[in-house]
Amino acid sequence: MAIGLRGYSSSPVVTTKLFGFLLLITLLSTALAFALAVPDEALEEAEAPGPTPLMEDGLPATDLRYDIEASVEPSTGELSGTVTVEWTYPGTDPLTEVPIHLYLNGFSNMDSTWVAGSSALRDFDLEEKAETFGDPWGHSELIAVRQGSETCETRFVQPDDGNPHDRSLAMVTLAEPLAPGATLKLTMEFDAQLPVPIARTGCHRVRQYCHVGQWFPKLSVFDAEGRSGEQGFVAHQFHGPTEFFAPFADYRVSIDIPAGFDLVATGRREGVKEDGERQQVVYAQRAVHDFAFVVAPELVIDESTHQPTGGGPEVLLTMVTQPETPLHVQGMRDATALSLDVLSTDVGPYAWDAMTVVEPPLAAAQTAGMEYQTLVTGMVADPAADLLSLDATGLTTIVIFHEVAHNWFQGMLASDEVSDAHLDEGMTSYWEGRIRQVWEERHGKFHYLGLTSDPVHARRGSSRRPQSVPQSQLTRPSWLLARRTHGSQIYARIPMLFSTVARKYGTDEVDTFFQAWYARWRFGHPRSEDLLQMVRDETAGPVRRFMVQALLEPEIPDYAIEKASSTPWQTPLGRVMGEEGPVVVTAENQEAHTDDLLGLAPSALEPDGKVAVEVRYPGSVDDGDIASGQVERQLWTPTEIRDPEETDESDEEQADEEEDGDKYWVSAVRVSGPAWEHLPITIRFEFDDGVVLDLEWDARTPWRTYRFLRPAKLASVHLDPELTLILEGPVGNNAELLTPDDEPLRPMVWWFTRVAQWAMVNVGMWL
Repeated sequence: MAIGLRGYSSSPVVTTKLFGFLLLITLLSTALAFALAVPDEALEEAEAPGPTPLMEDGLPATDLRYDIEASVEPSTGELSGTVTVEWTYPGTDPLTEVPIHLYLNGFSNMDSTWVAGSSALRDFDLEEKAETFGDPWGHSELIAVRQGSETCETRFVQPDDGNPHDRSLAMVTLAEPLAPGATLKLTMEFDAQLPVPIARTGCHRVRQYCHVGQWFPKLSVFDAEGRSGEQGFVAHQFHGPTEFFAPFADYRVSIDIPAGFDLVATGRREGVKEDGERQQVVYAQRAVHDFAFVVAPELVIDESTHQPTGGGPEVLLTMVTQPETPLHVQGMRDATALSLDVLSTDVGPYAWDAMTVVEPPLAAAQTAGMEYQTLVTGMVADPAADLLSLDATGLTTIVIFHEVAHNWFQGMLASDEVSDAHLDEGMTSYWEGRIRQVWEERHGKFHYLGLTSDPVHARRGSSRRPQSVPQSQLTRPSWLLARRTHGSQIYARIPMLFSTVARKYGTDEVDTFFQAWYARWRFGHPRSEDLLQMVRDETAGPVRRFMVQALLEPEIPDYAIEKASSTPWQTPLGRVMGEEGPVVVTAENQEAHTDDLLGLAPSALEPDGKVAVEVRYPGSVDDGDIASGQVERQLWTPTEIRDPEETDESDEEQADEEEDGDKYWVSAVRVSGPAWEHLPITIRFEFDDGVVLDLEWDARTPWRTYRFLRPAKLASVHLDPELTLILEGPVGNNAELLTPDDEPLRPMVWWFTRVAQWAMVNVGMWL
């Protein structure tokens, strides 16, 4: 079997035994799909290895080691070094070439794959930066690659898009083929240029602040189990909409920087050697899949220790901020410690013994909000933000929640962000919200001038686009998602899914799932197929049916009130049966007969206190099963009867109600939904006489109508009144108010008043 770059130069070879196993799994998956009434035949399951075994230090054994000697010049962004790689080859056939990532080349020109893919996602203009900085570009060049004493040839490849201007992935032809089980030792000399801060990496050459990420020649992941269909490397170009995928390795890195500069990096510091005007700072870390560092002439560095409540090693906390904002340290430390506590308790223990959080300066704002194992960046540290009272919004704290949580899903589980970005960003976003909930329970709600927000419901705002571009949550690869849907598909849908499970079925269901996910896949590189299988293995009943459908359906569900009305009832014109026989109702006598209730249905009098409702819904077709539509007349006991006297109404409104008190009203509501099999919803009807009805709709048909005839006007109708269905599109169509109410406007008026007061006070400080 030829072992090559997946999607580039390899052909699948399947043994008879493996083919039989895959056939069996496919048949079982198909049967389960029919049982759940969810089409999932497109997702075939490959055999997965068991949980990754851990060593005595709680980390896995690795077959890859990096020893790096590097030098960086902060005033120019120049970077050079030597990378020595030792890798024990786990394949079954001789290996003749290996792919190497040179991510800095993504910033080398306007036609690179990264720049082309980022144009719709980020607000930057490299041409403008070129005018400002002269040379904003980044690049990386392999000066020499040697296998032992032999020189290897290299060439650039573009397996994803064939872009000849992209040089982010190089193929190294080995001087000697590598036998199965043998150890490859490569020495790579490189020269590089850090770009100005653009995204995730960069060096501000005036301030001499450098965030150095994805900077060294890096070996691709080798899939020995063939879980993607065949054994081989999983290597992709550098794509703007997504991030990275790399194998776990042991790192020892020595970085040469100017004397007097500060440096923090992945892992723990092993030593510093002064050498005149230069210094060499050494960091090391076992079992991580990347290495990053920050260097600047002056940083505020605070160190302390914290023992996470969920177990694992004691963690060295290193909080790093700028000289202008030393008071940020305590808040950074508190946010980091809480994140470690919540995640270690509710998901699983943190594996490493270090966590560094860096706040970059405003000049390098593009490097904020980035994650590496044991090192993350928060929001920018700038005194102007403090003057604007932005700390009350919690933005800086929430970013720390998010980036620390990445150390579980991007760090320990290490899913393929290029192909399945939602497994990291989506799960991280969900736990960001969970950590925020604990923080706000202890410290109060985040707000701005008194106006608070609910982050769970705020995510619905980013779910609008996929309604017009249907694509399953498990759509792969992430870098090829439809334009402007990345925020929803990668960040929003997964937290909306788990938030819905938590609110409908309980938080324990979510925690049990994540604990199983962590135990099974830490250090294991899970894929979307594994998420689907974990749902089937670790959930049951309505939870499983809902989650499977939510993962596979192309569209985000959307419920809506299509129409709502409430009009006074009148005796119908024509020949109407009365107690003494038929009566002819004309336009002239209709009002009189309406007053004596001629033709009123007996159920409208509600003699037993129950409310009559007529329900209409269409037929449906499900996998060939045809069900007829129905018109049903039902009697419902009110969910609640509120006292109308408690409502805050004007005298004029009360007079109108007294005048209408002996009237009967015909109220009609039409609702629509996604016609999912496993997503029921509650509809709340509220009437002017205080009667509240909560009716359950299984939502298996695309629409349903409700009609009431009763002695009160319909005041409002609300879909999902308890806000349990978070996995839904924008909710502006979920409520209809038939009785005018200005109450929702009052807090906004109050808030704008607070804003005006704040503005006058703060502007006055500068006069």
